[in-house]
Amino acid sequence: MDERIVNSYLKIRAELMSLILIVCAVSLVVKYTFLKMPFERAVTEYIILVGSPIYMAVRSRMLGVTQIAGLSGRRDRKRTALVAGLCVGIAVYILSQANREGSVDWGETMVFGLAFAAAFIAIGWGYRKYEEKRQKELDSKYGE
Repeated sequence: MDERIVNSYLKIRAELMSLILIVCAVSLVVKYTFLKMPFERAVTEYIILVGSPIYMAVRSRMLGVTQIAGLSGRRDRKRTALVAGLCVGIAVYILSQANREGSVDWGETMVFGLAFAAAFIAIGWGYRKYEEKRQKELDSKYGE
């Protein structure tokens, strides 16, 4: 098969993965906000949202590649992902709190939001540094 066709298939699959993650996040928010469902009804969405990045990290490690290699020059996409992740995490927290208690404690929400943002950024930064280090090791191993 032609390399251009393979790359097109891979691009379509990557877009599909992004779409699935967005649909899961929206589903989670709708279940908490409008349907007032408990956590047990949203386990599938949580598994998909948390499990897919873990799977990608483990699988790339097994294949001996890094995820960082294809990310150069995509700063806008990373910023969008960061903002989207933070917004979804904070929104889910606010909605679950309102669903449980009937009102939102904004002081507690701010503490959670800041802690979530700090953890989100720190984990992303640490993972990126780890992948850069692995990329250098693989480059030296394979003589690039």
